[in-house]
Amino acid sequence: MEKDNLSFHLTSVQLRFTLAGEFTRWASNLYSRVWRNMDASKSLSFMNVQGIHVRLQLLGDPKRAEVLQRFFKTGPGEYGEGDVFVGIRASEIRKIAKEYQALSLSETVKLLQSSIHEARVLALLLHGSRLRQRRGPSSREDL
Repeated sequence: MEKDNLSFHLTSVQLRFTLAGEFTRWASNLYSRVWRNMDASKSLSFMNVQGIHVRLQLLGDPKRAEVLQRFFKTGPGEYGEGDVFVGIRASEIRKIAKEYQALSLSETVKLLQSSIHEARVLALLLHGSRLRQRRGPSSREDL
């Protein structure tokens, strides 16, 4: 009898994880479709750190995040302790960075202070892009 209860419990846990994964994929797809269909004037209202965090969370993959957290040793006492991953590939972060080129420097700095690893990578990509656009030595001083 205990074996049946255990198998039922494992099945219900697996079902919950499957449903959570399906919901995450559905929400991510919905958000992507909405984001693509917005015109530039409306999308500017989402040009803040909170909007970016929401977008990164929706695009993230929990399974990939778990693997990344192990790879980058984020456990207690390890070199990456406290680092949080949402599970987005570098190529996706680069695509997102192209959409946020108009993000202000102050918002980029706030993004750089985020606890989310992918948000900090995004901030560095935006900052690097800003540096490449401003080639003159005098313009680099204010960055």
